Amino acid sequence: MSLARGRRVVIIGSGKTAMDCASGLLVSRCAASVTLLYRSAHWPVPRSVLGIPVRRLLFSRAVASMLPPYYTASCVDRAVHAIVRPLKRLFWRGLECAINKKLHMGNGKLEAPPVGLPGDLFYGGQILDDSGAEMMHCEQLTAIKGEINKFVRNGVILLDGTFRPADVILYCTGYNKSYDYLEADLRLKLEVQKDGLYLYRNCLPPHVRHLAFVGSEVSGKTIQSVARKRSANGKGRPSRNP
Repeated sequence: MSLARGRRVVIIGSGKTAMDCASGLLVSRCAASVTLLYRSAHWPVPRSVLGIPVRRLLFSRAVASMLPPYYTASCVDRAVHAIVRPLKRLFWRGLECAINKKLHMGNGKLEAPPVGLPGDLFYGGQILDDSGAEMMHCEQLTAIKGEINKFVRNGVILLDGTFRPADVILYCTGYNKSYDYLEADLRLKLEVQKDGLYLYRNCLPPHVRHLAFVGSEVSGKTIQSVARKRSANGKGRPSRNP
């Protein structure tokens, strides 16, 4: 916080980390201005929508039934989904409009993401903290869709030639996972797929002993660390036998 006090801050990214940084700087009135520079926006979900807490609104079986069918769904489930698809679309569209209205998206703030809310929740959706909604109304916040072309002494120049003043730049970008650092024969045993690595409880590769990926797939590093300790002691290790 002290580094950004009274300074112009540019935050690169629009994920959870970027939003948390922007929220902390703006709500505490630490930074003189904050610019969110992003390539693709994500849906920032407030703690409540239409007066309903988000944990009751999104994390319930009723809302889960509004999602597209899982790939293992039966023919009957897929047929039911096809029948009620218009109702599901109406539900999600209404929720998106409510979020847009509450957070005043657009007009120099985050634009509505190109991906619908249900799809974005699977990989990029984010639940704002209590100060998140307040942040979206701050005059000191500016959101720009673009990329940096080069850095200059007192700011950055974007690909479209626009100059943005900056004293502090925070990188909050995402990343792509790569397992190229592992030896070829080990990667072969891991059976790395195009969409990633399948792990037992998001931590242990069933075909390779004495190896674990803690914190690689999902949050919950503490739980995974405990599970890794148990597996090292010969407990809770997956088996290929059914």
